[in-house]
Amino acid sequence: MSYERTENDGRDGSDEEARPLLERPSPASNASSMVPIPRPSIVRQTILFGLPGIFYTGTMVGNAKLLSMLSETGGAAAFIIPVQGTMLAIATCLSTAAVTAVSCVTEEENKDQKTRDIIKTGWILIAGLGALGSGMMLLTRPIFPHLFNANTSQAAISFFESCAIGNIPLLMLTEDTLIALTHGDWYIPAIIGASFCAVSLGLGYSLAFDAELGAFGVGLGNSVGALLAFAFMRMWFTREPYKKYGFYELSQILEWKQIVKTLAGFAWKPSLQRLIEWSNLLFITTAIGLKSNDALEAMIPSMQFLGLFISIMQPVAIISGRLIANNNSELDATESESVVSGRFSTRNDGGLEAGVSIAETPILQHEPVQIERTECLHKNTRTLLMCSSIAVGLTTAFTLPVYFARTPIAKFFHINPVNSTVPMNTLATNSADTSLAETLLCINLLGLFPDAVRTALTGGLGGWKAAVFPIITNLITMIIVALPLGLVIGDKFGGSRPVESSSAWMFSMRDIGIFLSALIMVGRCIWQLYNAQQPRTYVVADNRNGMFASRSPVRLSLANGEAYTPSPGARPGISEDGVPVNASP
Repeated sequence: MSYERTENDGRDGSDEEARPLLERPSPASNASSMVPIPRPSIVRQTILFGLPGIFYTGTMVGNAKLLSMLSETGGAAAFIIPVQGTMLAIATCLSTAAVTAVSCVTEEENKDQKTRDIIKTGWILIAGLGALGSGMMLLTRPIFPHLFNANTSQAAISFFESCAIGNIPLLMLTEDTLIALTHGDWYIPAIIGASFCAVSLGLGYSLAFDAELGAFGVGLGNSVGALLAFAFMRMWFTREPYKKYGFYELSQILEWKQIVKTLAGFAWKPSLQRLIEWSNLLFITTAIGLKSNDALEAMIPSMQFLGLFISIMQPVAIISGRLIANNNSELDATESESVVSGRFSTRNDGGLEAGVSIAETPILQHEPVQIERTECLHKNTRTLLMCSSIAVGLTTAFTLPVYFARTPIAKFFHINPVNSTVPMNTLATNSADTSLAETLLCINLLGLFPDAVRTALTGGLGGWKAAVFPIITNLITMIIVALPLGLVIGDKFGGSRPVESSSAWMFSMRDIGIFLSALIMVGRCIWQLYNAQQPRTYVVADNRNGMFASRSPVRLSLANGEAYTPSPGARPGISEDGVPVNASP
């Protein structure tokens, strides 16, 4: 099985190892392979891809509200977003890797079988992730009572135990919806996401209050919603367009080790990036919960909106990465075509004859060719500015209503027993906790603006094949530096309310860490733009007569002797978020 992943020279600022000869496509094949995906199509596909994540996060927010309506839940709702969000994010990365691997299969022979094997391997890996996550949920029973408030522990344990039932099908839905999306069923992701949200919350409310199952009923509603959505997708894949893949055939997966290796290669960088972002919130939640259950309850509104923000921003990051990757692919295609067409004829008089290997044909080096790349600078600069502006605009539209409604929002997630005989507008609430909830909400809303820029630029760096740099940067700024400083400063300058002050300082330092990360991303993107626009000098090698047949091998190399293979042509390029570029789904 062949999975070809091409790299664009200079995208990550490092030298690349020599690559095999690139088969120059014929004019007929070139006409289709070199045509870029229309920009609106990329945006539309990415938005549709991001819709299920928004619905899934919306379900978590609804669960938080349902738990807050129970009288003895404590701060259990604060754990929902980071725990479930982490698993969904990693499952999404694995799902994207599976679809990407399918698009990179180059052999036509047994292509349907290879597609089936890749999809099944992805399902198995995601099911394993789901089983691991469900096991961790069940482990909360012996662990939580020793760490947190009794009410918080019991509610969290009950929710996670019932939610663990549907965790595996829920995570597998991320691949199912992406398969349908790339197959052309654009409406399936939105329908599945909306249905899961409606069934989970509606059934969760009924089980929690009408059936008096409490937090266990809220989690059980999630499991039933996931199982129903999963069953619908199983039936959907029995339709005629999907039968040729044989998803349900009990056959051996060929070359499964190579498939696992390929999926891991595509998924580990975006998975690690998502893990850092969600782990940061989980660490803060745990640290605050260990100190005070009241402070844990006060941070519930912030956690819900941070989770929603991450879901909204992920499509922007994907758009940014795909546009940068497409820009580079288009420019590389034009550049390589101009070098080759300016030097050689496409006639077959004296070119390589059929059956003659390249090793049997003498190779001649032509004089170096220098190509200016100013257009690369302008095109990618416009893309980064556009994506950053979209991110900031969405953040402004998201934060302003929340800021002006911060008081009702803080009270919305406050403990308000649904069966209380006291009217809702006269329920006694702790003004200090409500004030702290508003403070934390304002602090976190302020940090969303640099986070928006950071997310957009992180996606852009992925399009340049430089995804490791944001991972290291975010790990250092958000976890290694920000978390310990927040704990130390909060304890040292706690004043009369050390617990509340510690909570505010931890989120404040998180904002500072995000701001520093965004500044570093800006600097790296400026360096990428400068490096990519530098002129390139090529050395072109041809056969003994310098005349090429339309499909004969062509070697382009940089002046230093390093082999260079442009992204487009016979194979699609792959952006660092695992999405193919210049290849329609």
